[in-house]
Amino acid sequence: MTRLPSLPVLDYVYWLVPWGYPSCFGRGSKTSPHYTPHVMKSTCLLSKVLGIALTTLLFVACSLTEFGRLHNQAVRDNPTGIELEIRTHGGRRHFSPGEPVEFEELYTSKFSDLWHAEILDGWNEVSVSDVVHITDGNTIWSQPREPRMGFICCNSRHVWLSLDPVRVPYKLFGSPSRVSPEAYVNPEWHTLHLPSKPGNYEIYVTTVRVFGRGYSTTTYLGRGVPVSSNALTLEVK
Repeated sequence: MTRLPSLPVLDYVYWLVPWGYPSCFGRGSKTSPHYTPHVMKSTCLLSKVLGIALTTLLFVACSLTEFGRLHNQAVRDNPTGIELEIRTHGGRRHFSPGEPVEFEELYTSKFSDLWHAEILDGWNEVSVSDVVHITDGNTIWSQPREPRMGFICCNSRHVWLSLDPVRVPYKLFGSPSRVSPEAYVNPEWHTLHLPSKPGNYEIYVTTVRVFGRGYSTTTYLGRGVPVSSNALTLEVK
């Protein structure tokens, strides 16, 4: 590693910005009183690397949309170790106007026995509290996953999260049984609704069905911590 010599702060300004040393680009005079060929080579290289890095950062910051910034912040606010991935049925990305979008939610936790999730749909508050965030590229809005969706009080069932994905809608077995009551009530897929106007839409989902270890594993009312998913781009045509 090349070490910079110990010099006054003002000279570092000349080194770190290419225009402080025009001769980095083969023009101008060598203005610093501390100029040596070795220092010049090292500082010119450093200046160019910093210039490229700064340009790249500015490009990324400017190209990220407001929706992208909101989504990134929501994911950063997820509970420690929790990830939520949403996938459309069959990986579809194109839908007809008014067609419901069928999707699944996959929950994982890097830490076992730290987080648990409500998996019984329609019988408690958290299972009907999902929010869909949408943008058409111009406007950003949020809406309930299922408008006018209510719940029958009350029943609840939680499962612990780990690195093995827990799919919601959850079904332990394909057919109803005494040990799999959710198979009676849980749908095969969750659905959300896009605007009927043709175009491209970006979406992500925020749920509140995840709870920490200190919370009850039976929750009829009340909500857990917000968890936001990955973003998808879907097209209505």
